[in-house]
Amino acid sequence: MDDEPRSVRLRIDLAYDGSGFSGWAAQPGRRTVEDVLAAALGRILRLPHPPGLTVAGRTDAGVHARGQVVHADVPAAAWPAAAGGQASPAAAGGQANTAAAGGQASPAAAGGQASTAAAGGQASTPALALMLSWFDSAGVEEIPPLFAGEVVEKLDLDPETGEPGGVVVAAIAPVGRLDQLRASVHAAAARLAASGVRRFWIYRALDDQAEVMILQEIATERQAEQWIRHPDAAAGFMAAAGVGAYPPLFVGRLVQAIEVPGT
Repeated sequence: MDDEPRSVRLRIDLAYDGSGFSGWAAQPGRRTVEDVLAAALGRILRLPHPPGLTVAGRTDAGVHARGQVVHADVPAAAWPAAAGGQASPAAAGGQANTAAAGGQASPAAAGGQASTAAAGGQASTPALALMLSWFDSAGVEEIPPLFAGEVVEKLDLDPETGEPGGVVVAAIAPVGRLDQLRASVHAAAARLAASGVRRFWIYRALDDQAEVMILQEIATERQAEQWIRHPDAAAGFMAAAGVGAYPPLFVGRLVQAIEVPGT
């Protein structure tokens, strides 16, 4: 008889800005927190369909939450795969996180912790817990929540510079049509390069196909300041940053990039 559990229970302590949702509970034709979170978990865990969610306390349309408790029962094999092979199927105490990005519930993110629990003993996942511990500060007070998405465009306008080292200007914003944005950026490539833009990455949100995060690496601080004040027409999306649920522009430098094995 196989003693390994067939499923694990994930506890999720969830926080979100409810402005863009018709409450918690799933409703036909409505965008709800339950639907978005379940769909995101299904994609992250690579499940054949979104998992069922059980929540302690529901919110109405437009209502925010902090510390809402949710649990989901998922196949035991799905959790260690999502945790990078760190967690055992009988694990308890491993941490993962869920979040709201720009008012959108996202699968990889902040404002909460999720731990696994199953019969058959306990085994912690310290490496994963350490990697994800900083998630808990995102989405709290004035710190923007995390963004979870997939890369859809990487444009290298200055390949001779090698590793990234300029100023990064990041924006999370809605876009009408992603294909039009990509076309306009390619058409403006020469102008972008002349303005000091070295690299241009576009990430599409996993939970909202009309939402993107765009990272622009710019050669110098002076050029970055000029770019922010007077962006090219192809960077019109920057005007949406800081409006409504979307966080303001982030300006900084890349300190370290980590590639997760097996991805």
